[in-house]
Amino acid sequence: MYDFESEVISDITLNAVYEEVEKPVISHEPIDWTNDKVMVTVTNDNHPEYSFKYKIGNGEYKEYTGPFEVLENSVVTGISIKENVESKEEIHEIKNIDKIKPTIISLEENSEIKS
Repeated sequence: MYDFESEVISDITLNAVYEEVEKPVISHEPIDWTNDKVMVTVTNDNHPEYSFKYKIGNGEYKEYTGPFEVLENSVVTGISIKENVESKEEIHEIKNIDKIKPTIISLEENSEIKS
């Protein structure tokens, strides 16, 4: 390692290495319509050494420790972290939760449908 406090008496070359921290992969199950919760996972299979943080909507970032529940349609944002360097944000929209019960209208057998 170079001592930047010492006097320079000859030409030196400094090499820097830049490594971009990849964004996480955010997924949820089930992906079909549901009237219940979904389970959200934040991962990056290419980099098991990364840690992750996530937030739901405009909330605060939380440490990711494993799959978590989401009870309503929302946006989950995640970041990967390696040695205190953060990735760009990954945004994942959950829009398959439908908790509105449908109104079912039954037609009598002999009723006519007029158009």
